[in-house]
Amino acid sequence: MKDINKAIYQLPPREENNFRGARQFMHRWDFFKAREAPSALGLMRIRVNASPSGNINIAGTNRSSLSVIFIPSQDGFLDAIEPGVRNLVKFFAIDLDFITYTSCEGHYYRERHEADERHVGILPRNDAERSAIWGGFTEASTEWNQRCIDMPMIVGIMEGAVKDGRALLPTLDLYLAKRSEATWDFYFSAVDLATVILIDILRSGQRRRAFDLKAGKIDAVARQEETAKAQSM
Repeated sequence: MKDINKAIYQLPPREENNFRGARQFMHRWDFFKAREAPSALGLMRIRVNASPSGNINIAGTNRSSLSVIFIPSQDGFLDAIEPGVRNLVKFFAIDLDFITYTSCEGHYYRERHEADERHVGILPRNDAERSAIWGGFTEASTEWNQRCIDMPMIVGIMEGAVKDGRALLPTLDLYLAKRSEATWDFYFSAVDLATVILIDILRSGQRRRAFDLKAGKIDAVARQEETAKAQSM
């Protein structure tokens, strides 16, 4: 079983997580909201390929490989996201405008008895946004784990960082992590349903409210409630 921090499944961070150009990527994410982004599908595009196991990367291999990361305003954004995790990425990147830097639908490599778990990773812009993401992740993962005790996975959180040159940028990843007692066949037979349930929980009003902290919406609501309470006294 994965490490448990109180009621939250907190996963150990990756030993090495390099993302050269991460800070520029974060800048471009917001810069091109009000401007036309360069096409990822035109003459200067970088093609992505799929491996026999479904991995989408430049080489089309199921081993470690360079991947292409687009921003939502580019027309190649969805093409570089694996289908099984696409709706989860769309929720975070498009609905909530969080900067997603990694994702994987999960892959089973039978020939070498290894697998990748389904996950999405986010680069918070600042401490306030990081706190909001952490709050949303913990609430959603706690509810999922309480509702889905018979599933072959748990929803866990990985708190880590990416290295961009000498800079370390904090990250938060949300994982559908296999239970130690479950088989990979059981995991992959259930991971699509698990993802549907997770997205439903994330979209619910209470969970969505936790993420809205990033835009200062909760602070505004709290001030309005305090004002209304003071006026009624």
